[in-house]
Formats: sequence, C-alpha cells, structure tokens
Amino acid sequence: MIQLKHTFNEFAKVLTVIVALGGLLLPQSIIGNHVFLAGVIILLFGIPHGALDFIIFQRFSSATFTADPRLVFGFFYGLISGIYVLIWWIQPLLAFALFLMMSAYHFGQSNWHDVGFRTRTDRWITSILWGCSVIFVPVLLHWSEASIIIYEVTGHEITLKSMRSPIIFLLISLNLANFGRLSEQEVIHDRRFQKEVFNFFTLMALFFCTPLMIGFAIYFVFWHSLDSTIDQIRFLQQSDGSYTFQKYLLMAIPLTLVAFVLLGVAYYWLGAKMNQGLNVGVLFLFISVITVPHTILMDRLYQHDEIITNFHKPIQIKP
Repeated sequence: MIQLKHTFNEFAKVLTVIVALGGLLLPQSIIGNHVFLAGVIILLFGIPHGALDFIIFQRFSSATFTADPRLVFGFFYGLISGIYVLIWWIQPLLAFALFLMMSAYHFGQSNWHDVGFRTRTDRWITSILWGCSVIFVPVLLHWSEASIIIYEVTGHEITLKSMRSPIIFLLISLNLANFGRLSEQEVIHDRRFQKEVFNFFTLMALFFCTPLMIGFAIYFVFWHSLDSTIDQIRFLQQSDGSYTFQKYLLMAIPLTLVAFVLLGVAYYWLGAKMNQGLNVGVLFLFISVITVPHTILMDRLYQHDEIITNFHKPIQIKP
C-alpha cells in the first residue's frame, strides 16, 4: 500500500530527527551502551528484511531450473557466501572493500529504483554516490570508533589523518550537485528533488549528531530495511495477490531466530579473536556474508521492469 510505504517513510524521518536531537542534546553517559543497543536493533529489525529472499529467488528461477528450488537456492547462497568467506580468509581488506562497495550500491539502488533514469550509467552513478554517503560519511565522522571495527574485521590499522573532512565535503557536494542535475534534466520532478534533499540532510544530521552504530542502525533499519521489505512484498504480489505483510512477518520470525543462533556460533568461534574494544567485528562479518547474495538477488529484482512500472500499485494489508 502506498499509504503504508508513506507512513513508514514519515515515521523514519520523525524518528531520525528525534534521535539526532537526542544525540546532540543528551549527555554521552546516557548513550553509553549504544553499541549493544544498536546491535540488537540491527538484528531484530534489520536482518529479517532478507526473509523473502527464497521466495524471490523461486520467482526468478522457476522458468530456469527444474530441480527443487530449495536445493537450488541453498546451493546459490552457499556457493556465493562460501566464496566470499574464502576471500575474507585470504584477503580480508579486499573482502571488506567489496562489502562496502556492494552495500553502497545496494543502499543507493533501493532508494532510487523507482526513478526512470535515461541511462544505466546515470542510475549507477546516482546509486553509488548516495550509497557511499550513507556509509562513508558516518564512518569518517566517527573514525576512532570505525577504525576499531575495521581492525577487528581486517586485522589492519588504517589512518586517514587530514583526509576525512575533504572526503565528507566532497561526498555531500557531489550528491547535491547530482540532485540538481537530475532535476534540471527533468529525470526527477521538483517534489522528488525537494524530498531527496530533505532526506539527505536529515540523514547527514543523524550521522553528525549520533555515535556511529546508532546512526547506522537507524538508517539500516528504518530507512533501508522497512522500505526494501515493502518493495519485495509489492513485487511478489504481482504474481501472488494473496501475499501479505502479515505473511512476511510470520516468515521473518523463525529466520531471525536462526540468524541469532548463527551469530551466536560465530561469536563463540571468533568473538575473542576479533574483540579489540567494541566487539562488533563478528556482527559486521556476519552481515557481510549474508548481504552479498541478498544484494545480487535484489539487484535483479530492482532491474525487473515490473518493479518500476507497477511501483504505484498498492500493497495489500489483510487482517
């Protein structure tokens, strides 16, 4: 339902403003346990947005494979995740860089997928610029916190010294310039231009005013995950009108529990080795491994013509 998507979007904006003001006005001691809180938010509300991956995969593969779709899906996810884990094992810096770039494109693509870009290059540039901003701006702003996590997952210390502020300024400037270019070329209308500028500055305010993990958790859950989930449900309703938001929630609960178990196992084996003070390296390693196949699948979904042409069809919420 368009109204549901609109409600979620407005809720995300209001929550973001409240959290940003809280980060600006409240003493640091009150937000002291923010890493644990952010981790719980990401696991409970962010990870489940991949709960529909199997059904989406089944939709795309039904005309290609004759074998049991569960086996094909398991092989697909297992192979890609296994290759990526191997890259982490052999070359962690490369794996980390791949994770950041794939995530940047995925975040940007999910925000701009409904825009009718004139060329694929325009779509790619806009997605990358936007995604890089929501990843690298908070990381660079809170480098002391981010560098610990990077060391936890890669084993390498990275120093940027005086480069951080110019990169932040460049990313913000390039995005604003790109918004203006898209508006001038009438790729987006005035109302969409105003919306994107407002959303962008709201997120930047969040990142400037809150610790790294809190800002990322708010963005990942309330700006990306919920929005992406509605897009996935809308896509599935094109072939199955009975698919509802409630059905998604029922599917997400057991998968979330499985994610908790797998993450617990990962912490058991790797937690002590990767703990350099924040002990969230294992969480990001876990997220990266499940993100890669999800990103590939969502890229295909967003490139599908139906997700654009039917973007304004309502999503059904049945009791």
